[in-house]
Amino acid sequence: MRIVMGAQNCGFGPAAELVAVSRLLHDHERVFVGDGVAAAFARRNPDAFDDIRETDGVREKSGSAAIDELLHGSDQAVSVMDADLVLRAVVARRPVVMVDSLFGFWQLTLPPTRIRELCATMPRTSYAAADDHLAGLSPHERIVAAHLLATHSVVQNFPGVARRAAEFIALGGGPVVHLTGSIIDTEGLRSTARGAEPVHDMLINVGGFKNFLLDFDVNNAYVRLLLRWIPDLLRDWPRFRSVLVCGGPFGGERQRTVTVAGRQAACRFLQQRELLQVAASAPHYLLAPGLTALHESLALDQLPMAIHEQHAAHVYTMRELDDTEFGRGAARFGDVLPQHPVPGGRLRRDRGPGGNRRPGPGGRPALRAVPADVQRTYRALHLAHTAPAPGGSRRVTEAARRRAGPVGAGQDLRRQLGHPAVTRSTCKCPSSGYEGGADGRILSNS
Repeated sequence: MRIVMGAQNCGFGPAAELVAVSRLLHDHERVFVGDGVAAAFARRNPDAFDDIRETDGVREKSGSAAIDELLHGSDQAVSVMDADLVLRAVVARRPVVMVDSLFGFWQLTLPPTRIRELCATMPRTSYAAADDHLAGLSPHERIVAAHLLATHSVVQNFPGVARRAAEFIALGGGPVVHLTGSIIDTEGLRSTARGAEPVHDMLINVGGFKNFLLDFDVNNAYVRLLLRWIPDLLRDWPRFRSVLVCGGPFGGERQRTVTVAGRQAACRFLQQRELLQVAASAPHYLLAPGLTALHESLALDQLPMAIHEQHAAHVYTMRELDDTEFGRGAARFGDVLPQHPVPGGRLRRDRGPGGNRRPGPGGRPALRAVPADVQRTYRALHLAHTAPAPGGSRRVTEAARRRAGPVGAGQDLRRQLGHPAVTRSTCKCPSSGYEGGADGRILSNS
């Protein structure tokens, strides 16, 4: 069977989940299709696919035609939060599985019943007609619509997911919602050596970072702040002689090595299974709070410390896990700059009269610029980091140390909890039915 596979082009989480699913389907022909950061992750992990087709973007004419041609020559499609691929598969009359680890996150302006009506009346004569029919939906609403249009809907359990799934089912007419546990590379995790001698004293995993608004060269204040902080980390903490900073911003020619006081931080973009091996042995692990990377860490019996949020999905994750050990030990921008709260709003498409999207260059829907409140937050962070505080230290550095607690005081989080290794049950939220890691059901081909 030939399966066309794609992932939402936002960070590495969706692409990592697609790789995890793809590895379970090794008896079939697996064709990745996509661009941007998702394609970068697929290229870095080529053994997970039989073919990688990088497009110019699904809304560009050449990329659109390539995807439609692939779908017509395929037997099935698998999409990880890529609403556009679902829409194209439906128009091509191909069964499609929609996989989603953020099902409870998507923010809706329209009532779900209205989204359901739009899906029920959507023309299937062409992608252009279907896309135009759903033009009034926000990106978040399009993902919910994709679940309603898909042949199968697979959602990862998390606080709030069971409630939304029940509301989804009550709408009627959609696919069965399959609730799953961690969508992670179970085979890779099983083969990861435990108890190996650590290669690095600290791992800092920043993920893919790039999405519709954030980029490595544009709206990249987060990465610039990180790079300003790393020399301080090496200078102020002699125990961290070797630090690995891993993520999309450091792929290819962007990789770099920072050396201060004889200590070194290597900024790299590793293959997924290579990163899992480093994560399994790292004595100290700092993590941008993406759910996929967190689930992988817990499966390795590692409880990382969350570093500051990059976008609204991270804010959502930290809010929902606030009462867990992971949440209590996290560093947040709101703690560093309480007078500049990080906005939790979603990415929206500009709307014209009647709710239709205003076209941007080339007739494509325009995306809003970075909101002013986001810009103010990063400007304030930049000023706080560069302005000397009493005693000659920098304010962000000091505030981060106070919040960091376990790592800043040289205490391993596992030791703080009184366990030789933190189990996956640490991330349970009993009131919501959520159980992190392998305590939930793992997506499998059984």
